[in-house]
Amino acid sequence: MRDSLEEKLTNQCRKAIYKHPFWKLPITLYYMIAMSLIKLVRMLQSNAKRLASIVVLCVCYIFSCSFCAPVLVMTTVAIEETTVEDDAESDFYDTYGASILEEMSEESDESLEASEALLAESDGYLHEENIPTTDEQFSIDDLLSYVAEETDGATEETTDANETTEFHKDDWNLLLINKQHPIPEDYEFNLGVITGSFKCDERIIPDLLEMLKQAKEDGISLVICSPYRSFARQTELFERKISSYMKKGYSYLDAYKLSSQAVTIPGASEHQVGLAIDIYTDDYKVLDASFGDTEAGQWLKAHCAEYGFILRYPEGKESITGIEFEPWHFRFVGKAAAKIIMDEGITLEEFIESL
Repeated sequence: MRDSLEEKLTNQCRKAIYKHPFWKLPITLYYMIAMSLIKLVRMLQSNAKRLASIVVLCVCYIFSCSFCAPVLVMTTVAIEETTVEDDAESDFYDTYGASILEEMSEESDESLEASEALLAESDGYLHEENIPTTDEQFSIDDLLSYVAEETDGATEETTDANETTEFHKDDWNLLLINKQHPIPEDYEFNLGVITGSFKCDERIIPDLLEMLKQAKEDGISLVICSPYRSFARQTELFERKISSYMKKGYSYLDAYKLSSQAVTIPGASEHQVGLAIDIYTDDYKVLDASFGDTEAGQWLKAHCAEYGFILRYPEGKESITGIEFEPWHFRFVGKAAAKIIMDEGITLEEFIESL
């Protein structure tokens, strides 16, 4: 009977150890390794079909993963890009950032102070409106020469209409527009041309011109730099501000909060209904907090109510208005309401709440 391979190996190793006892350890190691290989081969031979099936399944799995991986990566990247670009750059204004607005309206004073601290760290560049909204700015001389024939009669009519002391929240001139009160979908108004491409609600033009004219007589040369803005223009300003903060490393939520304190959220801007005007002067053509210290800024604050305008975002009222101090932004509310608001040092929000 023929010896098996294992028996042959065993006999050979025993003879080698008998002849060379000093090589016992290496021979023993060789014997163990050889026996292990023999048993492995035996096992493979007895389970060849099963092993072949396993190998085929592994190969198929590897190939399927290699095809799917690029698709999954591309899909993930596409989803991330869509989330960042669409949500942060485009689609937010379709709902005016409703969920974020709700969160912001309920945040505590501590949270507001934290946002203001972040704002203070952002290179001091607070307002997107520091960049003129168009390439045009019109001085009082431009305006008066354009509308000289229409001013007197319209001014008298508007003045009489604004002398009422009965106030209603639904009055067009008292329309409250802010983050919590966006422009009503059914709100209608007529734009009137101030001059060139500059427009605003036609009902405020006579008083606006009278204010600019009186300022000139008092030696103050005022310049209109931003009256009515379309929804698209407001969106452009707000998106650009968000992008600038995100490029500095802020998260989208922080960028949104900071931007909303400097540029009004699209759909919640008084410029979009033609009731707000941004004004500076020939001597100081920068829209920042220091404009309030200029002669023009002081004159506007002291006399704007005489023509139905208020300083819409006063200093120290940021927690109420939700907007940083803007000494250049004036809102028309009518002469009677403007006098109360400016004399009492309150905001439009506080005035409306008292009605």
